[in-house]
Amino acid sequence: MSAFWSDSFSTTLNAALALILLVLTGFLIGVRLPLHLAARALIHSGAIMAVASVLMWLLYPAYGAHQAGDASQAVHAGAWRGVYLHKNHFGPLCAIYLSAVLLASRRVLPSQAYRWGLAAFLSFLIIQSWSASAIALVPLALFLTWLVVVLNPAEKLLAGSAAALGGMAAVLSAGVLLASLGRDATLTGRTEIWQTALTYIVREPLIGYGFGSGVYAGFVVEVGRLHGVHDAHNGYLDLLLGAGVIGLALFLAAVVAAWIIARGVYSFGGSYGAGALVLAAVLDGFLIAGLTEANVRPLSAVAGLAFCALGILLSAPRPKKISPTGSHAIRQERLAPRETADGGTESTAVGA
Repeated sequence: MSAFWSDSFSTTLNAALALILLVLTGFLIGVRLPLHLAARALIHSGAIMAVASVLMWLLYPAYGAHQAGDASQAVHAGAWRGVYLHKNHFGPLCAIYLSAVLLASRRVLPSQAYRWGLAAFLSFLIIQSWSASAIALVPLALFLTWLVVVLNPAEKLLAGSAAALGGMAAVLSAGVLLASLGRDATLTGRTEIWQTALTYIVREPLIGYGFGSGVYAGFVVEVGRLHGVHDAHNGYLDLLLGAGVIGLALFLAAVVAAWIIARGVYSFGGSYGAGALVLAAVLDGFLIAGLTEANVRPLSAVAGLAFCALGILLSAPRPKKISPTGSHAIRQERLAPRETADGGTESTAVGA
């Protein structure tokens, strides 16, 4: 709808269509594949990305890593960007994949050698990207997934309270914490960029200037003039600029719905629960990455993966609706026997 009031009709329409196609693609993958196989496929895509990025660095180093002669990014000379436009796309994406791999059980990745080898490979790429935010993203994504998917409501309250206290302590010691991550108090100028973004958001707070618009009523020109960048460097502020409070609320509603589904399926157990945990980690990593990068734009590297994972989670069967007349994939898991240690058989039902 925002295309009709956007200051860049075609750009907003393209972004909206890309968003629709990404979520629908994920939804269709989730309909056709059991969750653990869908999660495995996403992890395999991370392995392909990792190998392709190393090959890019070896065969075409002028593109695979930032160069001192880059027109606007000479400051990052030497940092790997792999097959992406910038190290801030490459690093967080590697971190999101790493979070998913670390939570992948044998039901998702039967080979533990492959799992830990890929985890080590992705860790190496994060280091090569020189992305401090990517390093911080992994523990934060793991904690958020543990909080919203693994814990029961009472445990969530306790852990959430502890996290709030920890967050307050981190804010009070922000200078030391940021210095340890190689950042300054402005997060490499991000806080100044956010202030500029807020001056435009308050002018059109409810509906914004058009989802994914390349102009935002002059914000892009202003932030380029003042800070030398072209976006808000924060996914949530970028979404407020594009679709206002209404758009941000709808986005968060979809995220909460995916969390509720992931929690329910994980609690039910089995391979579906294992897959839900991995897919939630991908989504949660995306949410954390959005704090420092405008990655909600559907054609960005991180958003492409995350919106697909969101669609897969939204397609997941609700535990209470699993029945003998349910989907073929679930009936196969419910009915197929497996051999036990004593030579007998038992049901592999998700809730067995």
